Amino acid sequence: MSQAGNSAKKKPILQRPGCLFGFLGTFIGFGGLMIIGLLVAGYTWSQINSEDFSFNEAQAPEIEEPAGELPGEENSAPAFEQESASSGEDDIFDIAGTYAGTTTLGEVWVGYWGGAVVSDEITIIIADDGTITGSLTSVWSMTTEPIAWGDPKQTCVTQMSITENGTLSGKLVDTAGKIEIFIDRSKEFKRSGCPSGDEVQKESGSVYADVQISGSTISGSSPEYFHFEATKR
Repeated sequence: MSQAGNSAKKKPILQRPGCLFGFLGTFIGFGGLMIIGLLVAGYTWSQINSEDFSFNEAQAPEIEEPAGELPGEENSAPAFEQESASSGEDDIFDIAGTYAGTTTLGEVWVGYWGGAVVSDEITIIIADDGTITGSLTSVWSMTTEPIAWGDPKQTCVTQMSITENGTLSGKLVDTAGKIEIFIDRSKEFKRSGCPSGDEVQKESGSVYADVQISGSTISGSSPEYFHFEATKR
Protein backbone atom coordinates (compact mmCIF):
# COMPACT_ATOMS: atom_id res chain seq x y z
CA MET A 1 0.00 0.00 0.00
CA SER A 2 1.33 3.36 -1.04
CA GLN A 3 1.86 6.42 1.14
CA ALA A 4 -0.83 8.27 -0.86
CA GLY A 5 -3.39 5.65 0.12
CA ASN A 6 -2.34 5.78 3.73
CA SER A 7 -2.52 9.54 3.82
CA ALA A 8 -6.02 9.37 2.30
CA LYS A 9 -7.10 7.00 5.03
CA LYS A 10 -5.71 9.33 7.70
CA LYS A 11 -7.75 12.46 6.72
CA PRO A 12 -9.35 14.16 9.69
CA ILE A 13 -12.94 13.14 10.36
CA LEU A 14 -14.29 16.68 9.62
CA GLN A 15 -12.79 16.45 6.15
CA ARG A 16 -14.67 13.24 5.39
CA PRO A 17 -18.00 14.14 3.67
CA GLY A 18 -19.94 11.11 4.88
CA CYS A 19 -18.90 11.44 8.45
CA LEU A 20 -19.61 15.20 8.42
CA PHE A 21 -23.18 14.71 7.26
CA GLY A 22 -23.69 11.95 9.78
CA PHE A 23 -22.35 14.18 12.59
CA LEU A 24 -24.60 17.05 11.52
CA GLY A 25 -27.62 14.80 11.40
CA THR A 26 -26.91 13.49 14.85
CA PHE A 27 -26.39 17.04 16.21
CA ILE A 28 -29.59 18.32 14.61
CA GLY A 29 -31.55 15.35 15.95
CA PHE A 30 -30.24 15.86 19.48
CA GLY A 31 -30.87 19.63 19.31
CA GLY A 32 -34.40 19.07 18.11
CA LEU A 33 -35.12 16.77 21.01
CA MET A 34 -33.82 19.39 23.44
CA ILE A 35 -36.00 22.08 21.87
CA ILE A 36 -39.06 19.86 22.01
CA GLY A 37 -38.27 19.00 25.63
CA LEU A 38 -37.98 22.68 26.54
CA LEU A 39 -41.27 23.49 24.81
CA VAL A 40 -43.03 20.67 26.65
CA ALA A 41 -41.55 21.75 30.00
CA GLY A 42 -42.55 25.38 29.37
CA TYR A 43 -46.10 24.40 28.52
CA THR A 44 -46.33 22.18 31.59
CA TRP A 45 -45.05 25.01 33.86
CA SER A 46 -47.54 27.44 32.36
CA GLN A 47 -50.33 24.94 32.99
CA ILE A 48 -49.20 24.47 36.57
CA ASN A 49 -49.17 28.23 37.18
CA SER A 50 -52.54 28.59 35.54
CA GLU A 51 -53.98 25.78 37.64
CA ASP A 52 -52.53 27.26 40.89
CA PHE A 53 -54.04 30.68 40.14
CA SER A 54 -57.40 29.17 39.31
CA PHE A 55 -57.22 27.10 42.50
CA ASN A 56 -56.50 30.14 44.67
CA GLU A 57 -59.36 32.07 43.14
CA ALA A 58 -61.75 29.17 43.52
CA GLN A 59 -60.76 28.48 47.15
CA ALA A 60 -60.93 32.08 48.45
CA PRO A 61 -64.32 32.34 50.26
CA GLU A 62 -66.47 35.33 49.60
CA ILE A 63 -67.32 37.51 52.63
CA GLU A 64 -71.06 37.85 52.88
CA GLU A 65 -72.93 40.45 54.90
CA PRO A 66 -74.64 38.77 57.88
CA ALA A 67 -78.36 38.47 57.45
CA GLY A 68 -80.48 39.24 60.50
CA GLU A 69 -79.24 38.98 64.09
CA LEU A 70 -76.29 36.85 64.99
CA PRO A 71 -76.90 33.90 67.33
CA GLY A 72 -76.68 35.03 70.93
CA GLU A 73 -76.79 38.69 69.95
CA GLU A 74 -79.27 39.34 72.71
CA ASN A 75 -76.49 38.50 75.18
CA SER A 76 -73.91 40.73 73.58
CA ALA A 77 -72.38 43.59 75.56
CA PRO A 78 -74.56 46.72 75.48
CA ALA A 79 -73.34 49.60 73.39
CA PHE A 80 -71.83 52.51 75.25
CA GLU A 81 -73.87 55.66 75.15
CA GLN A 82 -71.96 58.66 73.99
CA GLU A 83 -71.60 61.14 76.80
CA SER A 84 -71.60 64.78 76.00
CA ALA A 85 -68.57 66.61 77.34
CA SER A 86 -69.59 68.79 80.24
CA SER A 87 -68.65 72.37 79.76
CA GLY A 88 -67.83 74.99 82.30
CA GLU A 89 -71.19 76.60 81.60
CA ASP A 90 -73.01 73.40 82.59
CA ASP A 91 -71.07 73.28 85.86
CA ILE A 92 -71.88 76.93 86.57
CA PHE A 93 -75.56 76.28 85.89
CA ASP A 94 -75.57 73.47 88.45
CA ILE A 95 -74.10 75.64 91.21
CA ALA A 96 -76.11 78.77 90.47
CA GLY A 97 -78.17 79.97 93.40
CA THR A 98 -78.04 81.80 96.72
CA TYR A 99 -75.57 80.89 99.46
CA ALA A 100 -75.75 82.08 103.08
CA GLY A 101 -73.06 81.88 105.74
CA THR A 102 -70.66 83.74 108.00
CA THR A 103 -67.31 85.54 107.88
CA THR A 104 -64.46 86.05 110.35
CA LEU A 105 -64.33 89.84 109.97
CA GLY A 106 -65.60 90.47 113.50
CA GLU A 107 -63.06 88.04 114.94
CA VAL A 108 -60.28 90.20 113.50
CA TRP A 109 -61.25 92.99 115.91
CA VAL A 110 -61.70 90.56 118.78
CA GLY A 111 -58.10 89.58 118.23
CA TYR A 112 -56.99 93.23 118.47
CA TRP A 113 -59.06 94.63 121.34
CA GLY A 114 -61.21 91.87 122.75
CA GLY A 115 -64.91 92.57 122.87
CA ALA A 116 -67.43 90.41 121.04
CA VAL A 117 -68.92 89.81 117.62
CA VAL A 118 -72.49 91.09 117.49
CA SER A 119 -73.33 89.78 114.02
CA ASP A 120 -71.41 88.43 111.05
CA GLU A 121 -73.29 87.38 107.93
CA ILE A 122 -72.59 86.93 104.22
CA THR A 123 -74.90 86.26 101.29
CA ILE A 124 -73.49 85.16 97.94
CA ILE A 125 -75.55 84.95 94.75
CA ILE A 126 -74.24 83.04 91.74
CA ALA A 127 -76.01 83.62 88.43
CA ASP A 128 -76.33 81.04 85.63
CA ASP A 129 -73.37 82.57 83.78
CA GLY A 130 -71.12 82.43 86.88
CA THR A 131 -71.47 86.10 87.82
CA ILE A 132 -71.16 86.65 91.56
CA THR A 133 -72.96 89.32 93.55
CA GLY A 134 -73.78 89.53 97.22
CA SER A 135 -73.24 91.34 100.47
CA LEU A 136 -71.79 90.95 103.94
CA THR A 137 -72.36 92.65 107.28
CA SER A 138 -70.14 92.41 110.33
CA VAL A 139 -70.60 94.20 113.65
CA TRP A 140 -68.13 94.13 116.52
CA SER A 141 -68.51 95.95 119.86
CA MET A 142 -66.73 96.50 123.17
CA THR A 143 -66.88 98.74 126.23
CA THR A 144 -63.69 100.08 127.81
CA GLU A 145 -62.91 99.89 131.48
CA PRO A 146 -63.84 103.09 133.37
CA ILE A 147 -61.03 105.62 133.43
CA ALA A 148 -60.77 108.26 136.17
CA TRP A 149 -59.66 111.65 135.08
CA GLY A 150 -59.77 115.36 136.01
CA ASP A 151 -60.21 117.23 139.28
CA PRO A 152 -62.62 116.60 140.70
CA LYS A 153 -62.33 113.04 139.46
CA GLN A 154 -64.59 111.94 136.69
CA THR A 155 -65.11 108.55 135.18
CA CYS A 156 -64.78 108.11 131.46
CA VAL A 157 -66.38 105.15 129.77
CA THR A 158 -66.15 104.57 126.04
CA GLN A 159 -68.25 102.16 124.03
CA MET A 160 -66.64 101.22 120.71
CA SER A 161 -68.28 99.49 117.76
CA ILE A 162 -67.17 98.73 114.22
CA THR A 163 -69.69 98.03 111.51
CA GLU A 164 -68.55 96.74 108.12
CA ASN A 165 -70.80 96.43 105.09
CA GLY A 166 -69.40 94.75 102.00
CA THR A 167 -70.50 94.39 98.39
CA LEU A 168 -69.32 91.36 96.40
CA SER A 169 -68.60 91.20 92.68
CA GLY A 170 -66.78 88.80 90.41
CA LYS A 171 -67.18 85.75 88.23
CA LEU A 172 -66.48 82.06 88.55
CA VAL A 173 -64.59 79.94 86.05
CA ASP A 174 -65.94 76.42 86.52
CA THR A 175 -66.03 76.12 90.33
CA ALA A 176 -63.36 78.63 91.33
CA GLY A 177 -62.58 82.28 90.87
CA LYS A 178 -61.54 85.56 92.42
CA ILE A 179 -63.99 88.14 93.74
CA GLU A 180 -63.73 91.74 94.86
CA ILE A 181 -65.28 92.81 98.15
CA PHE A 182 -65.79 96.55 98.54
CA ILE A 183 -66.07 97.35 102.26
CA ASP A 184 -67.51 100.43 103.94
CA ARG A 185 -66.26 100.55 107.52
CA SER A 186 -67.69 102.72 110.29
CA LYS A 187 -65.99 103.11 113.68
CA GLU A 188 -68.23 104.62 116.34
CA PHE A 189 -67.07 105.84 119.74
CA LYS A 190 -69.69 106.71 122.37
CA ARG A 191 -68.16 108.35 125.42
CA SER A 192 -69.63 109.03 128.82
CA GLY A 193 -67.90 111.24 131.40
CA CYS A 194 -64.98 111.82 129.14
CA PRO A 195 -63.24 115.05 128.16
CA SER A 196 -64.14 114.44 124.52
CA GLY A 197 -67.52 113.66 123.01
CA ASP A 198 -68.80 110.98 120.68
CA GLU A 199 -67.00 110.31 117.43
CA VAL A 200 -67.58 108.44 114.19
CA GLN A 201 -64.78 107.49 111.78
CA LYS A 202 -65.45 106.14 108.31
CA GLU A 203 -63.25 104.48 105.75
CA SER A 204 -63.65 102.26 102.74
CA GLY A 205 -61.64 100.10 100.36
CA SER A 206 -61.51 96.89 98.38
CA VAL A 207 -60.11 93.51 99.27
CA TYR A 208 -59.90 90.43 97.07
CA ALA A 209 -60.73 86.86 97.91
CA ASP A 210 -60.18 83.53 96.22
CA VAL A 211 -63.32 81.40 96.20
CA GLN A 212 -63.90 77.70 95.65
CA ILE A 213 -67.11 75.68 95.48
CA SER A 214 -67.27 72.12 96.74
CA GLY A 215 -70.64 70.43 96.66
CA SER A 216 -73.17 72.88 98.06
CA THR A 217 -70.61 75.00 99.94
CA ILE A 218 -68.65 78.01 98.75
CA SER A 219 -65.63 79.14 100.74
CA GLY A 220 -63.30 82.06 100.27
CA SER A 221 -60.30 83.74 101.81
CA SER A 222 -58.63 87.12 101.67
CA PRO A 223 -55.03 86.25 102.50
CA GLU A 224 -53.88 87.35 105.97
CA TYR A 225 -57.21 89.06 106.62
CA PHE A 226 -60.40 86.99 106.92
CA HIS A 227 -62.27 84.11 105.39
CA PHE A 228 -65.90 83.12 104.88
CA GLU A 229 -68.05 80.11 104.16
CA ALA A 230 -71.62 79.83 102.89
CA THR A 231 -74.02 76.99 102.08
CA LYS A 232 -76.51 76.90 99.25
CA ARG A 233 -80.07 77.51 100.36
